[in-house]
Formats: sequence, C-alpha cells, structure tokens
Amino acid sequence: MIIKPREYQRAAVRATWDFAKEHGGRKNPAIVLPTGTGKSVVVAMLCADVSRRWKDRVLVLVPRKELVLQNSKKIEKLCGTESVGALCDGLSRYEVDRCITVATPGTTRNRIDQIARPSVVIVDEAHLIPPDGDGVLYRQILDRFLDAFAIGLTATPFRMSSGSIVGPDRLFDAIAYEAPLEKMVDDGWLAPIVAYEPKTGASDYATARLQSGDFRAKDIAVIAESALVVNAAVREIVEATRGRRSVLVFASSVGHASMVRDALEERLDGERVEVVLGVTPPAQRAEIIERFRLGDLRYLVNVDVLTTGFDAPNVDAIAMLRPTMSPGLLVQMVGRGARVAPAKENCILLDFSGNLLRHGPIDRIRGDRSVQKSPAPGAAPTKTCPECRRIVPAGSLKCEACGYEWGAMVARHRGAVTGGAALSRDATRVPRKWYTVDSVTYRCHRKGNPKPGKPPRTLRVTYGCGLITVNRFICVEHTGYARYRAEEWWRRRTTEPLPATVEEAVRLTRDQALRSPKRILATIPLGKNEYPEIYDEEFPEDKPSSETLYGRTDELPF
Repeated sequence: MIIKPREYQRAAVRATWDFAKEHGGRKNPAIVLPTGTGKSVVVAMLCADVSRRWKDRVLVLVPRKELVLQNSKKIEKLCGTESVGALCDGLSRYEVDRCITVATPGTTRNRIDQIARPSVVIVDEAHLIPPDGDGVLYRQILDRFLDAFAIGLTATPFRMSSGSIVGPDRLFDAIAYEAPLEKMVDDGWLAPIVAYEPKTGASDYATARLQSGDFRAKDIAVIAESALVVNAAVREIVEATRGRRSVLVFASSVGHASMVRDALEERLDGERVEVVLGVTPPAQRAEIIERFRLGDLRYLVNVDVLTTGFDAPNVDAIAMLRPTMSPGLLVQMVGRGARVAPAKENCILLDFSGNLLRHGPIDRIRGDRSVQKSPAPGAAPTKTCPECRRIVPAGSLKCEACGYEWGAMVARHRGAVTGGAALSRDATRVPRKWYTVDSVTYRCHRKGNPKPGKPPRTLRVTYGCGLITVNRFICVEHTGYARYRAEEWWRRRTTEPLPATVEEAVRLTRDQALRSPKRILATIPLGKNEYPEIYDEEFPEDKPSSETLYGRTDELPF
C-alpha cells in the first residue's frame, strides 16, 4: 500500500521544518492535528525526511505498545522495514541499531545507553506528558539527547490540570502548524458530529468533588450507578441508535459499565454487548476491538480506555455517560467518531453527562485551567428541536433533521448556550455562502515600518462582491507558519516568489495581474465586533501544486 499524503499533512511537515530553520533548531514546535486526520502519516513523513534525505537518526516516543506497532507500520511504508526498529518491553523488542526507533518512554530510559544519539525526537500524543517537570521520563530522555530537535504531535495541546503544553516555560515553545477541525470536516477528511440533547436530560454532577483536576471517581460512580438513571439512558441510546452500525459508549466506572452492558443486552433481545476495561487482558481486548472494527459487534462499552490511539472509523454513534472536567478528554472522546468511512454520513453524539455544556464546542476549546461548569463564555445560543432533540442554532425556523418548524421568528440576542453543539458553527446563526467576486484591491495594512514589539504589517486584500466587501489579511512580513500560509495564498495567483515586504507585494500586484478568484465562500456576520471569514476560493481553472516533496532542502534545516 502506497501512502499518498494529503495537502495539510505536507503543509504540517513544511511548516515544522520552516520553524526549525527560523529558530536554528533551538526551539521545539508542536503540530496540532484533530483526531482522525492522520498524525501517524505526518510522523512517517518527518522520519522520511530525516532518515532518507538527511541520513540522520530519529527517536519516536509513543505512550503505549499499541502505538509502537501502529507508528512503525506507517513509517515502514515510507522508509522500508530495514530502517525502522522498535524499543518496547511490552513487545519484547529491543531494536536500537536502526536509523528510526519507535519506543515507549519507560523502555527508552532503561536502555538509553544503548541508543545512538538522534538528531530529532518526535513525541506522539504529546498531551499525555505528565505535568510535573513536563514528565520525568521525557525530561530524562531529552536531557540525555540535549542537542536533539524535539517535535510534539497531538490533537489536544493542553493538559487537564495545567493548561497548554505550549509556551515559554513548556516542553514545546510554539505551535508550528494547526489544522482547523471545522475545515477538516468541510474538506471531507473528517465526518460531521451531530449532537443531540437526551430527552432525559444530562445527569447532575454538581455534588461530585474534584480530584487532580477532574471529577472524583468515587463521587461520579455513586451518581452514575443508579438503576433508574442507567435504564433511562439505555432506553434512549437504543432508540436513538436504530440503524447505526457501531455505537461506542463511555461509562463512568467499572460497575457502571457492567450495568450499562446488562441493560443494553436486555433491551436488544440478547444482542451481545462487550465491555473493555483497563484490566481487560491484552489479547481479549484486541479480539473485542477487532470484532467491533469489522462490524461483528455493534455496541462497545469502555471506561477510560478507548480515548487515545483507538482507531475505528466505523463508529457512527457515541454515547457519553462519563462526565469530565478535562477539555482534552472531551475532545478525545468526541474524536472517536470523527473518522470517515464508507457509507458513513455522520456520527451522532448523545451527551448524557453535560460535557458539551460544561466546555462548549470542541473546536473552541483551548485548555484554559479555569474550566467552568457553565457554558463557555461567548458561545452562540442554541436550542433543541422538540421533535427529534437535534441541537440547532437558536435562530432556526426549521429543523434540518426532521423538518419541525417553529411558529415565529426567534428574537436575536446574546444569551447563554441552551444546548451543547459539538462544533461552534453548529451554534451560530451566520451561514456560509458563495459570493461572486467583482473586484480585488491590494493595500498595505498599517503603513510605515512596524515599531518594536508590534506585530508585522500585512497585505490587505479587499474583495468586492456586489454591495459588500470582504477583507483578507496576508502575513507577508511574518515568519514561520504565518509566512508559509501567505506563500500558499500567493502561489495560487502567480509563479513569482512572494516578496519579503508588503510594499513590494503591492508593487507586484500593479506590475502584473494576479489570478483572482471568481467566487469566495465566506460568512458575513450581522453583529458588531464580528468579522467576515473566508473558507474557500474558486478560480477559473485549477493550478497544480508545485510542492511534491516532504521537505524542501537537502540538509537539516538547522
């Protein structure tokens, strides 16, 4: 099987090497890709650049043995089996003589004297690094390989208790590349998540105490393990998932998982339901998961197991019966249903624990330490369809799911969230629309040389679309990922290289005609303090990309 990297995966690799070149390898970047968008492919591409193009060594750190196997297979497809070795006690593999080593941190520390010094260390699932000193194991490894360039990959760049994993005092200094979740859905790389508010309402966990930043396990078990609560939730799960092929259930405790399984089997007329726990033997767990992936098992219940590194694209329904104060855990749970699969239109999400109300839409979560139990401030209002329980924008007059119509226009206001939308655009009234472009003008935004400490100037591009105008700001004078995005925008319009200054860019637009889009896909907000956003552009004819390699230099970029 040949790996064909997607454009955003290529962009992530290019932005990472640009970051390395800009900072001379002295700062460590993070790559943020939503769950289901192929982080393991990006890891393989990075390894291919270092090992094949630059003839150097790479150490890939992953938290579990299952991910050692998963990443190794992807890397082997690009680099060959002879180049990739595994270092993992759980697999009884100790191959340290290869140019690429995929390893667990514990085994790496124990055998660190046997490992040849790598030039690059890649940390997969970087959000799992313990907060104390950025993780003793990871620190010990990176301190030993002090000159190595460290790259972190994650879908959630924040921890439950200490906020962002990126910053001046963190293991990773900045985000080199981030793929927006909403764009991944729009481009068809991820499946839409459709949230429904349970008829029974979310369970009340107000009395549960906090421990280590999340709900105390014993407290939520007392609330969750109620026969009345379980039976009501299971009744609705069975009703809502009729016709769904693969239903993943997140339970709160071992006892709760058993109760949910028994109640499901009773209502499903004997249909087998399996449970996966942390104590489930590895062979049994693998057999259950494989049956679930193949479609031989329709309902699978788990407790804090199938969150990170679990790959089952067929999941088309998720029932969250496990409350959490961790924004990262919420994103990971919802992300299990985001992968695309044949005949899969979307994934429905039944939030029985109020997690979306607690944290807000998952594409707006940024891991603030002051996580609130109330809806996220500033989130747009939503409402629930009384017929099908679909969570829709508050201004909707008709439910797109069942056709229910509200009798009168809902007044515009800025209230609190009344339902839990999975994505922020599902909680906003502003629609996307294609606009025909009549004219394009280019100007320097913030004239004069930028002052110290102030942001660089930008190229302001104004699209005239009938009676409205839409501005877009191109970061010509920025560095790193912002500059890369500017180059990407410029390449769609001309074969000339992007200049270093805004003045030169404006001059070039006058000297030669740039290709202009004939239409733009944009949102035009009606309220104040809101700005138009351009999602896509349509040109008269396609222009093939000039970038075909993983990297762009013949030597390490630092």
